[in-house]
Amino acid sequence: MGRRSKQAEHSPEEIREMALAAAKRIVAKQGYGALSTRKVAADIGYAVGSLYLVFKNLDDLILHVNGSTLDDLHNALEATAVRCRDPETCLLALAREYIQFAFTNRALWSLVFEHPAPQRRPTWYQDKVARMFEMVEGQLRGIAPERAPKDLKLAAHALWSGVHGVSVLGLADRLDESGRAAAEKLAASLVTNYLVGFKQKTKNRG
Repeated sequence: MGRRSKQAEHSPEEIREMALAAAKRIVAKQGYGALSTRKVAADIGYAVGSLYLVFKNLDDLILHVNGSTLDDLHNALEATAVRCRDPETCLLALAREYIQFAFTNRALWSLVFEHPAPQRRPTWYQDKVARMFEMVEGQLRGIAPERAPKDLKLAAHALWSGVHGVSVLGLADRLDESGRAAAEKLAASLVTNYLVGFKQKTKNRG
């Protein structure tokens, strides 16, 4: 498609959202190696130069694509959390949802963690990453409200880094068993055993 006529022009914000949606479609269908500003521009019917009015460069576009993927992940985890009965069940459900999201959105999820990140990520992006750990931290607080905030924060990062590692190994087919079910099973074991130690340590401190 060529450049759109003036009558069909969109606002910069609309072009930005169109470009993000197009970029996500390209990554999902063709892999993140296929992503380019030229392909995105062609998909939305604008000249490549139009993209540089709303994004600094391809890396900036990818950063915003990754931010959108983190939003999708957060929404999926949040929808799971509201259905939970108790913190332990919730952490198991969140781990399962995280694995499912990674397998269902393999290319977009991989782009978040495999594309070189800027040396200093903008605050808005850091906030999107932080809220995932905060969700886990909130569940751990429900199990051990007496634990210090810094301990809960560390525990949340440790636990979810493990779940993330299972996702990475599962997608790379480097677990003893292959497939999403095997990754979910391993993640459930990880969460269950971590919580045993977490609760025991809390009890000993009491």
